[in-house]
Amino acid sequence: MDFKHFCSTETRLPYREFKESLITEKNEKIDIINGIPRFVNSENYAVAFGLQWNIFDQTQFDSFTKKPISENRLEIALGQPLETIRGLKILEAGSGAGRFTEVLLKHGAKVYSFDISNAVEANYQNNMPHQNLTLFQGDVMDIHFQEEFFDISLCLGTLQHTPNSTESIKELTRVLKKGGKLVIDHYKFHPGHYLSLYLLY
Repeated sequence: MDFKHFCSTETRLPYREFKESLITEKNEKIDIINGIPRFVNSENYAVAFGLQWNIFDQTQFDSFTKKPISENRLEIALGQPLETIRGLKILEAGSGAGRFTEVLLKHGAKVYSFDISNAVEANYQNNMPHQNLTLFQGDVMDIHFQEEFFDISLCLGTLQHTPNSTESIKELTRVLKKGGKLVIDHYKFHPGHYLSLYLLY
């Protein structure tokens, strides 16, 4: 887990690990619970998703289904071969139980993965320990990293559930390097069902 790159979105000061917490020079404190920094309270609008992914924690995993469903979807969304992401710093917003986290790690990315719900605990159980994975519980509209830190900001199956898609996209872009790639999808209502459209920037 890489705790040294977290920073306060209010003061822009870096957090430092201290016992079971992260703390800035201004005494802004973030608790670390079960090994995971918690930038939000688990009692929020996504609590049902946390329950869902902690119960059905491996349902969508390629390693569980023995089919490359998540891998294929991720490669299509990224618009590049998965072998090209090795060594890239990738922010994964709305990770759920970690189906895409597993694929990103398999192909050598340095993954910073989060969810606003306690589904991060299922992700932790599924993908830890791993030297290239940093997990935290956080809000896509308030990401505790400095500007221009990530090579790719990835947000699949999440934006339509946030209070404000536009503000979420702005925040995902803020932490993205110049020339980096923003990869999102948003379900579009269509007579009787939803379709998933990928938007690449």
